[in-house]
Formats: sequence, C-alpha cells, structure tokens
Amino acid sequence: MTMAYPNQPPQRGRPPPNPAQIQKMLDENSQLIKTITEYQNQGKPQDAFPYQQSLHRNLMYLASMADTSQNMAQLLPICE
Repeated sequence: MTMAYPNQPPQRGRPPPNPAQIQKMLDENSQLIKTITEYQNQGKPQDAFPYQQSLHRNLMYLASMADTSQNMAQLLPICE
C-alpha cells in the first residue's frame, strides 16, 4: 500500500487536496481496513500492524484537513 498523501498536516500556502485526491485516500483507507480485517481474522495481528499505521496516518491527515476547513469557515465572513 502506498499513501496518497504525506505524513504531515497540510502546510500553509499549499492548496488543499481536491475532491478526487480525498476520494483516492478514502478508497485507500477502505482497502487498508479490508487488509487489516483479513490479517486479524487469520490470527495475524502483527502482520496487520503496518497497515494500521498507514490507516492511522491517513485518518489523522483527513482530520487535520477537516479541522483546517472548519477553522477557515469560522474565520471567513458570511456573505449573503
């Protein structure tokens, strides 16, 4: 499995990922979950660990993007 995004939260000045990039990461997360489940069902939790780490990094990245988006929405003036 490759990670679609770096292990770091987005940096200032970088554009946020577009919807296609986010969907790619969500699809990757789905595959990671399936792989983790397969290893756990086989009684091989140690083999699932690297996939769990990748899933965790991806989820943290997505959460940081959501936090950034929410914070930006709160800072922007409401236009009616």
